Amino acid sequence: MKKIRIVYVGVAMLLLLPLVAGAQVFMNDTFTDGGRTDGADAQDVAWYTTSGGTPSVADNATIGSGNALTFTPRTVDINNASPKYQQRIVGQFGSTATLTNAGDWIKLSFKIVVDSNNNNQTATNRTLRFGLFNSNATSFAADAYDVNRSGNAGNDTGYMAALSVDPNTRGDLNYEQAGTDMTFMGGATAPLTVLRNDALGFLSENTAYTMSLLITRLTSAADSNVSVEYTLGGVSKLLNSSYGTATSRLFSFDEVGFAGGVANNTGGYLVFTIDNVVVETIPEPATMSILAMGTLLLTRFQRRRK
Repeated sequence: MKKIRIVYVGVAMLLLLPLVAGAQVFMNDTFTDGGRTDGADAQDVAWYTTSGGTPSVADNATIGSGNALTFTPRTVDINNASPKYQQRIVGQFGSTATLTNAGDWIKLSFKIVVDSNNNNQTATNRTLRFGLFNSNATSFAADAYDVNRSGNAGNDTGYMAALSVDPNTRGDLNYEQAGTDMTFMGGATAPLTVLRNDALGFLSENTAYTMSLLITRLTSAADSNVSVEYTLGGVSKLLNSSYGTATSRLFSFDEVGFAGGVANNTGGYLVFTIDNVVVETIPEPATMSILAMGTLLLTRFQRRRK
């Protein structure tokens, strides 16, 4: 009878292993429902502008068949001042993903095309930026057309990659600090550049890319470092494993952001299209708890058998 119990517990644990091995998906937006709201598609999210611009969903043959989200920055400021061409969109998933233990990770992956709708393709300061962020309890519920007035992005923090578009050849990994300037998701005047590569290569216009950003907690200690890795087409391009200063330690995330261009520069704006935006994390606390319980039960049965 004891052997049978041990077999039952062992089988139950084996059945749970696929759940533990699989990541928890926080969002998976393919825009097939034709909208940018949290609509009919499973695990899609609402997308908002943080400083103007126009998001639109339509078919895009370059990025692939089916709908995708194109973001076009505005070219005239609402106050007749200099437009902020580094405009951005944010997608907010419904719950917060937290990296608690050593080895926990969160990953953003997506497809993207930088469109050639720029009035100055030879500008030397055009960059594409994307990352995972924490809204710090000031999430967006509607489009904002002046991020300085909205107040929702001013305290956002997170990790991001910044990549040059032809003709530059630079790539950065940054930590976005809370502050008052609106550099990307609203962080400090100068985001903390943790890694820079001036010979990384550039992104070509009208070319579909598959990218990802992987953030991993390295230890369970409160002052743990994290590693941040940017990949292009499944190939690692930028990797830093020493994010860990007092100003660059973040373990919880509830939004994803994309931006292009440089603020107040008419030659620096970017039109871009994204699709198949997925955010996943591991482990899922519930399944890990079940596995731990199963392990405890198996240990007790083994002891009884002895």
